[in-house]
Amino acid sequence: MKKSLMVFFLAAAGMMLLASCAHQGQNTFGASSCTPPVLSPDKVTGPVTVTYAKVKDGKVVFGKSPTAYGPDTLNAILTAYGLAISADAVNAGKVPASYAKVKDGNIVFGKNATAYSPVEVNQILNAYNLTLPVENAGGLVDPPNFVKVKDGNLVFGKNATAYSADEFNKLLSAYCLPAVAAVTPEQPQPTPEQPKPVVEPPKEVPCTDSDGDGVCDDQDDCPDTPKGAYVNARGCWVIENLLFDYNKWDIKPKYYQDLDAVVEVLKKNPYLNIEIQGHTCTIGSKKFNQKLSERRAKSVMDYFMNRGISKNRLTSVGYWFSRPAAPNDTEENRKLNRRVELHPLR
Repeated sequence: MKKSLMVFFLAAAGMMLLASCAHQGQNTFGASSCTPPVLSPDKVTGPVTVTYAKVKDGKVVFGKSPTAYGPDTLNAILTAYGLAISADAVNAGKVPASYAKVKDGNIVFGKNATAYSPVEVNQILNAYNLTLPVENAGGLVDPPNFVKVKDGNLVFGKNATAYSADEFNKLLSAYCLPAVAAVTPEQPQPTPEQPKPVVEPPKEVPCTDSDGDGVCDDQDDCPDTPKGAYVNARGCWVIENLLFDYNKWDIKPKYYQDLDAVVEVLKKNPYLNIEIQGHTCTIGSKKFNQKLSERRAKSVMDYFMNRGISKNRLTSVGYWFSRPAAPNDTEENRKLNRRVELHPLR
């Protein structure tokens, strides 16, 4: 009897050990062969340390506040997970136009803090070679309203959302890294008689983009953007990288090239008039920032006029801090709100 009990307990302990080993290295979702990206403590450096995560007692602790990251910061975060995007993926239009573009063979990421929609987040993660299995999507409840499974297809949310670092990490844990097949003498490579199964990616709901700016119509706040204009995630025409110092409205020479690109668009569209919109951060009163935003818009208008654009085609207006592009919760985000945007007037 004692011998039988000993055999029983040894067998039970062995089963528990096997179950524990099987659980390690897999995520908590349905796809058993899925390996999600993981952020290790030694990679929490640079931009990741500032707003995304920190290391406490040897463990990564993620931020809880919703934050709209700039594409350059988001790329740094994904790089810390060991992910990379190729110039071919950018050139193929696999990411929103405001996220990245290729100049002289190099990838140039946007700077403006942007709250992307789930559709766009999925496009960006796909471009980094991550995939979301249908079985994982069905169990993804945090963040909420990111994706639903309908008739076996993935239907992503449309509303732009700023996720917290904790939510974004949970979202990444549902995605899978590319599978790497291990080849050993006991497991030879498949022969022509044993072809690898073809796994089709989940179907996505098609996107209508009437003005061709890379932003879907149902998310495009500026649906009549002229061809060649640089847009943000909302589909609105912005001057790439043009930011101002606090309580300043002078344009730094390093931004002249981006302003000249706008001048070229205006010259190619002679019947296009624009409203130049100045913006500020939340430091100071409304009255103070109203005048400051007007001066920023006026400085850009003067630049265009000096480059040959008729004053009759230009209008400048200040919106103080009533239309933030990013939360005014950090100095880095406040810098992103000291900007100028352009609005076509047909």
